[in-house]
Amino acid sequence: MELNKFISLLFMGCLVSLGISAKEFPVVVKLHTIKAERTLNAKGDDLYFEVTQFPTEGEPGDSRIPLYPLHWLSNQLDEVKDLVLWTGVIKEGESTKLTLSLVDQEIPPWEPDDLIGGAQLILKNAKGELNKAWSVPPFAKAKEVELINGTYPQRFVFKGDGSLYDVSFSVGHQ
Repeated sequence: MELNKFISLLFMGCLVSLGISAKEFPVVVKLHTIKAERTLNAKGDDLYFEVTQFPTEGEPGDSRIPLYPLHWLSNQLDEVKDLVLWTGVIKEGESTKLTLSLVDQEIPPWEPDDLIGGAQLILKNAKGELNKAWSVPPFAKAKEVELINGTYPQRFVFKGDGSLYDVSFSVGHQ
């Protein structure tokens, strides 16, 4: 048996033993890096990501990273790297739209949290191939979000309410 065929059969056997077919993609979306060039508040920002998922099949969902009441301080973002924001499996013929929103946490109920910017990612399993499409979500356009095309990891610049954050995301397999 050829070595390539053997490796392919071994890989397929591993997928089957894990309960994953070759036409499903286990995907992980990570915050690759985040850098504060200019903060929203003079003393710095208290940041978190709100991740919203809209699958073609199943219920929408959302999560906050880090979990409430935790947050990251804008002057300590050098420590926030390769952070998993979302994991899931995209089945053949299905897609999932993810919205990744960077938010400045305020003190409820006196002040609502401030949206700094957001990124949108559509993951689609088209006949066994994983397609990825990055864009600026419609709500974020008013918040001055810039998509830097042709970069990997995918870069965005969030400029909401006078702040300036350089953010990059990566997509990979689990």
